[in-house]
Amino acid sequence: MERFSDFLTAPRAAELVGVTPQTITGWCRRYPGLAVRVIGRWRVDAAALDRVLCGQPPEAGGDHAHATDTPKRVRCVAAGRR
Repeated sequence: MERFSDFLTAPRAAELVGVTPQTITGWCRRYPGLAVRVIGRWRVDAAALDRVLCGQPPEAGGDHAHATDTPKRVRCVAAGRR
């Protein structure tokens, strides 16, 4: 079961990976399964974002990261490492 806390806001996702919120919004439109719309705002699946950053499809409906389990790639990008 998915929990709302499994998702990031577009600005938070942008901050973690070092891009603009507009870039995240574009990715949300380009990659089905990366995010869902909640009351008109994108909520980004952290695990799917990790897969996209690694060059893989976001796999709509796949398993989701938990709020305390931010994907390693997102953690590395946020820390300035690749």
